[in-house]
Amino acid sequence: MSAQLSDAGAHRPTRGPRRALTASAAEIAGWVAQARRLGQESELAREQVQAAARGRQLLIARLYAAGLSHRELAEALGVSPTVIAQVLARSRTPTRRSAGAATH
Repeated sequence: MSAQLSDAGAHRPTRGPRRALTASAAEIAGWVAQARRLGQESELAREQVQAAARGRQLLIARLYAAGLSHRELAEALGVSPTVIAQVLARSRTPTRRSAGAATH
């Protein structure tokens, strides 16, 4: 048993009629499983990045509340004062997710 997969979405110039990629059912099942696994890994990585960004944001807000200026924070963290201002502005604006979590 085999299936025809079009490679029409490939970003390469083609000349003449488009060719189909022939794959067995086992190959297709393997590709589907791999795509699912990579999707799960991608979602986990996205969640980890969001958690790290939120943790950094909270720590910057704590440091600012402890008395460090925008400039002092920027120098200590190796970023511009504008980045600090943006992070602090976001920390003052609750997101839908954190606002919803605070009520539960």
